[in-house]
Amino acid sequence: MAVFTPLSEEDINNFLKNYNIGDLVEYSGILSGIENSNFYVTTTKGRYVLTVFERLNETQIPYYLKLQKHLLDKGLSVSGPITDKNGHLFSSLKNKPASIAPCIKGEYVAQPNAQACNQMGKMLAEMHLAVKDFPLSQENTKGLAFWESSLPSLKPYMPEELFEYLKKEINRQKELMNSQAYKELEAGAVHADLFRNNSLIEINGDEQNLGGV
Repeated sequence: MAVFTPLSEEDINNFLKNYNIGDLVEYSGILSGIENSNFYVTTTKGRYVLTVFERLNETQIPYYLKLQKHLLDKGLSVSGPITDKNGHLFSSLKNKPASIAPCIKGEYVAQPNAQACNQMGKMLAEMHLAVKDFPLSQENTKGLAFWESSLPSLKPYMPEELFEYLKKEINRQKELMNSQAYKELEAGAVHADLFRNNSLIEINGDEQNLGGV
């Protein structure tokens, strides 16, 4: 969550014309995060989060958005994309793919308590069960191939001993992934990036409850 692609009021108004979610009242950039450009957008019908995808391309986007919608349809408290007037889960904004979803309840909490963390664990388990019948699959974009391609670029910034240790560990992981035992493991979608910045918590006195992910 961050702003790498600035948007004007005109940009957002033009984007909203593709949706049935009301007229723009106000908007603001969400400054935290590292990968996509995100904005809070308030319309005459509600409050939403508009995301401009900075790295994922139009062939990769459907997997993620359909997964979100699948989880939402299963009753999980996740941020699910709204379809536009033509039934599409995303459209284009500043020549980049973009989607919009309703804001889920809660707020960012820097130090969630045990109650909220317990609910987070339960949410992860429910996600893993919910994707058993999700029909799509996609190669892990941050998996072994990414590690191997990124390794050489790290060498100038690491002590030689540490670099060799990392190289050895990647080779060990490669051997593990090529083993028969690994190949026989069940496979499915996981969040893989669940942390405080993309979890919203509802606070009521001393109580903290997970609002959504």
